[in-house]
Amino acid sequence: MLDALVSWFVGKDIYIDIFSAVVLAIVLGYAASFVKLNPKREYQFFIAAFALLALSFVFQTLAHFTLYHTTTTVKQMGIITLTTTIIKRQDWIIFWSTLLYRACTLLGLYFLYQVYAAKQRLPLVLFQAYLLLLVGFLSQTAYYAFHLTALILLALVLSSAWKRADTWFLASVGLLLLSQAIFLLLIYGNLVYVAAELVQLLGYAFLLLTFVLVLRHAKKRTA
Repeated sequence: MLDALVSWFVGKDIYIDIFSAVVLAIVLGYAASFVKLNPKREYQFFIAAFALLALSFVFQTLAHFTLYHTTTTVKQMGIITLTTTIIKRQDWIIFWSTLLYRACTLLGLYFLYQVYAAKQRLPLVLFQAYLLLLVGFLSQTAYYAFHLTALILLALVLSSAWKRADTWFLASVGLLLLSQAIFLLLIYGNLVYVAAELVQLLGYAFLLLTFVLVLRHAKKRTA
């Protein structure tokens, strides 16, 4: 039964990625309009964080698609014509999409941490961002390095925002942190991947709920 659940889930995770990208894009659009009125440094980091995270899920969605290239050769051997068709998979699309997904995710989480972290000098921030970008590229061949780094960054966001952010936002970050911890347990079977994706979906659903509640509260204040 569990194997059947995993088989059914394969391919459906693309909808989780699309949902996550849409949620992040909605929050990004609202935040961008707000930053025009109040261009503080932390708000600019917020914009960068959500832009990169939304872009990461665009790349993750592309990684689900596999393109094929067909090559046909014709050889004439006397009165016999031999036609050979070779179908090759374009693995480079999956490679680059996954790489850019991980790089954008780590940079996005880092900038989200910068929203709540103590102010640092810009050169140090850029150097730290460079190191995370490097980890993102190297993690193309290191699944666990990527998820462990994402987990650490989410833990930093959670600890830094603990007394400053909305409860629902903290719950969202906590669920995303939990999903990364579950991803690290993939050695125990594919069902772990399903659980991690569902927890991640719940995390972004909480983020959408946070956004809705913030808008509702803002409307009440202006009413």
